[in-house]
Amino acid sequence: MTSKEKFLAAVQGKKTDRPAIGTPTSIVCLDLMAELGVYFPDGHLNADSMAALASAGHTVMGFDNVMPLFSVCHESASVGVETNWGEKDIMPSTLAASAGFPINSGVILSSGNITNAIGPNNSSLAETIFGLAGDTDLNSLVGTNDTHDAAVLEFDIVATNSLTLTFQYIYASEEYPEYIGAFNDPMAIFVSTNRVGTNWINSITNNIARVPGTNVPVSVNNINGGCVTAAQDNGGDYIPPTNAQYYVDNCDPKYFAATNAAAAPVYNLQYDGFTTNLTAQVYIMAGVTNHVKIAIADYGDARYDSAVFIKAQTPCP
Repeated sequence: MTSKEKFLAAVQGKKTDRPAIGTPTSIVCLDLMAELGVYFPDGHLNADSMAALASAGHTVMGFDNVMPLFSVCHESASVGVETNWGEKDIMPSTLAASAGFPINSGVILSSGNITNAIGPNNSSLAETIFGLAGDTDLNSLVGTNDTHDAAVLEFDIVATNSLTLTFQYIYASEEYPEYIGAFNDPMAIFVSTNRVGTNWINSITNNIARVPGTNVPVSVNNINGGCVTAAQDNGGDYIPPTNAQYYVDNCDPKYFAATNAAAAPVYNLQYDGFTTNLTAQVYIMAGVTNHVKIAIADYGDARYDSAVFIKAQTPCP
């Protein structure tokens, strides 16, 4: 049977001479590129080079499928994000850093559509209302109201050696600065070794995304530059800053921070305010399962997006 026949038979529930074997991820490495004489970044940008590398997954590696795209940066580039296509041994990255943003590769989690992050900052109201549930662990961090439109990334880590697990991240929000107080969108990075049945136990005590030097979770109310005049449905009054040394204003088009106010957007991103580049750390023991849960959500209502940018670690520990 050919590879195509194996796959078609498998999806139809028919017998095959052996299971079809495929990979949904890139199989390209330097040795394979050397074998073909085709290298990145040409493999990202030239259709013939891309096809040659993709087909090598079958012709050289023996898989029954091919995976033609080697980088998620194609998606961001297609909507206009400036992209560094890398070198033969360096994968592509978007060029948010060219606008001074400290994180140029990694993961974005948002309570709205992550494409709303694309700058410039030309709106006080960038939002996507999904109407989805919040997160009970986040609810417990920030108050009595429920959260909404939660975005959650969960995974387990079992270290071969005891080490300090580190995340670098930046929190961002459209709630800044006019809705400080009423709409305290939260985020958290929970690292847990305790569970009841299949449920991991999370609380403020194992949240490592905290205001530096405190046990206070990162949220709109806990790091901000205040507001000269809040939105009318948020009282319309002056809001004093809180932990403003960790706040970066991105010049909301209508409202102004009380301190650290920017005269123009600092980053080519839509969010009205950010934290500085923060670090979350926890010491983990070898051989122990550590459940990591990174979460962010809207608070009080599902309006005005918030997001967290998690920096990629290279190499991974």
